[in-house]
Amino acid sequence: MCNQKIQPSTYDLLGEYLADQFSGFKSLNTDIHPQDEMLLFLLDAQSYQGQEEQAILAYFKSAQEIVDRVDQVIQWHHQGWHKIDRFLEFACGYGRLTRFWVEKLDPQKIWASDIYPDAVDFVSQELGVNGIYSAIDPEGYRCEEKFDCIVVYSLFSHLPKDRFVQWLKGLYDLLLPDGLLLFSVHDGAVKPPGYDMPESGILFVEQSESQSLDRAEYGSSWVTEEFVKGAIAASMGNEVSYTRFPRAFTLQDLYVVVKTPDCDFSDLNIDYTPKGALESYFMDAQGRFFLRGWSAIVQPDHGVVDIQVWLIGNRGESGEPRTHQLWQRCIPFYLSQKAVQVLEIDPQWAQKSGWCCAFSWPEKVDLETDMIMIKAVSDRQKERIIYLNWIKTLLPHGIPAQPATKTNWKDAIRSQSNWWRSKILDNIWSNNIQSHLESATLKPALDSQGEILELEGWVVVLHSDITVEDIQIYFNGTLKQRCLPTCLRPDVAQYWGKPDYVYSGWIAQFYHPEAIQPERDYRLEIKIIDSEGEMHTLCDRQEPIVL
Repeated sequence: MCNQKIQPSTYDLLGEYLADQFSGFKSLNTDIHPQDEMLLFLLDAQSYQGQEEQAILAYFKSAQEIVDRVDQVIQWHHQGWHKIDRFLEFACGYGRLTRFWVEKLDPQKIWASDIYPDAVDFVSQELGVNGIYSAIDPEGYRCEEKFDCIVVYSLFSHLPKDRFVQWLKGLYDLLLPDGLLLFSVHDGAVKPPGYDMPESGILFVEQSESQSLDRAEYGSSWVTEEFVKGAIAASMGNEVSYTRFPRAFTLQDLYVVVKTPDCDFSDLNIDYTPKGALESYFMDAQGRFFLRGWSAIVQPDHGVVDIQVWLIGNRGESGEPRTHQLWQRCIPFYLSQKAVQVLEIDPQWAQKSGWCCAFSWPEKVDLETDMIMIKAVSDRQKERIIYLNWIKTLLPHGIPAQPATKTNWKDAIRSQSNWWRSKILDNIWSNNIQSHLESATLKPALDSQGEILELEGWVVVLHSDITVEDIQIYFNGTLKQRCLPTCLRPDVAQYWGKPDYVYSGWIAQFYHPEAIQPERDYRLEIKIIDSEGEMHTLCDRQEPIVL
């Protein structure tokens, strides 16, 4: 574990993440205390062992997700942070969240409280906030302030029944008349296997990530909404209203309590950010690199509509900012059992969670120093980086460490026979675009139901100042898939006599829930959008699929 400041200049992946996701990243204090239990827990996790920087990324990514939810609630209740004069983060730990609050509010308006005195000292000294030492028993807690907003993340998910109710009462007493309390819990739906929920509505187990606290006081708990409702009534009476957002913090529910009876929460809509992962990758004999993964939202009736693959170039000799290029994109189109398993969600929420895309590494990429970033974007335009790493970590055995040069590509073209001549059939002829749909292949769906239709083609732009911005595939009037032309096609480059057309190929897959019957009529549309906003129709026909 590091004991020095973690800064973007030291951890390049963290720097890129913060620069992309957080506009104030240059002023963000990234110092992490060596005893921060949240980071220690991640470093010990099997998925991050030996990958310190990936664990640090996870530390900041999960923090920003929590901050995003709090932002949305504060915007709803207070119309923004500028209306808050006193803010308390209770159970602040070593400042994983606190570092973000000071970017939104004057540190002197922030109080941070924790059971660990050295944690309180750390955030007070590093971030300039007011510190309050906490206690096991609420009766021993000393705080003379009242607050507009109190945030408690991952404390009530560790408390036994009596302490749960006592701390709700103690925190309620610290709220101003128009105060707002946000706290998280583990819902009973995500309790570990082998345990039954007691009639009381709270399951408490004496185990936690803490290495020092008495586990009879600080273990792990799972609760029903009925229990929380009763605990709120017992500790706060009928003077408050509450609402619940299931799984707003991945595996924890968010409860929002306002000091107003019969509050109308109908206009409080929290948009969740996508979750996801890269699962597998391989390169085929034609130099095309295939990525496969999943992404979903822990929220019913919403989903991920865009997966973006970005390539991030190096800084160059003068240290200028890294270059960012959107290199490929796709739409999730099949049920991923991995998403269901990892997120512990209803399969209906993950019907379109699995994704795959294909591209070839660009000629100028440096496989040693460049990065790859994969983003997931929701239907509410909430985005999340689901993968960020060095490209070299994805290189399978047998792939050369250096990218091919133009000379190499020409040699590859010359080594091919004239098989390509039979494939070059012009489907579009316009002032700007030439393109062709080459093949349509049916494949079994990964969930054993329905089928996957894989389309392959190429597109070239005849004017050098125009680029292809999107290829959209519609099936029976519905947008099913999108992609970019980034696959190697030396045959197309040879046909046109332009080396720049080497990256003109594209591959797209989409799922159909039923077996596609060749004798039935289906409408297949392929639309190409260029950088001038013009749309070119490559294919628009209603006829039997010919395979």
